[in-house]
Amino acid sequence: MTPFITLRRLGPEDVACFREVRLRALQEFPEHYASSYEEEVAMPPSFHADVLSQHYVLGAFDGNALIGTVVMRRYSFLHFHHKATLSAVYVAPAYQGKGIGKQLLQTVLVHAQTEVEQIIIAVGANNPSGVRFYESLGFTRYGYEPRAMKRSGEYFDDIWMIRQL
Repeated sequence: MTPFITLRRLGPEDVACFREVRLRALQEFPEHYASSYEEEVAMPPSFHADVLSQHYVLGAFDGNALIGTVVMRRYSFLHFHHKATLSAVYVAPAYQGKGIGKQLLQTVLVHAQTEVEQIIIAVGANNPSGVRFYESLGFTRYGYEPRAMKRSGEYFDDIWMIRQL
């Protein structure tokens, strides 16, 4: 990992930078996210504040600039309380390939061990490098969802992956 990068949990004071990075991610890689830029740009700041207050959100910083994120959402239903999903995984393009995404995921997995027994993520079937990345972190494929998303009349499939903790 690049030495000047720091990781920390995001809090209420980070709403503006989290929203900005989330919107940038949706613009840069729309095919990788279920939400769209158009949907989230219209959301009030309270939407992103709720994400930060209700879930474990880890950020990677270059100085004061947020350059990467991952959100761990623990299921709220009692019978699903042993598991969580990962979403909003993002590293700014200028920082990709430097191990920052791996450090974000390894850190969130260490935290997850204190709360849940397994982590689930859906990865676009059109993102083979993403699938390989999660496999390198111990995730295994357990399902394939055809037509998981529909964007502008085009369907996208998802590969469901899991890691036991």
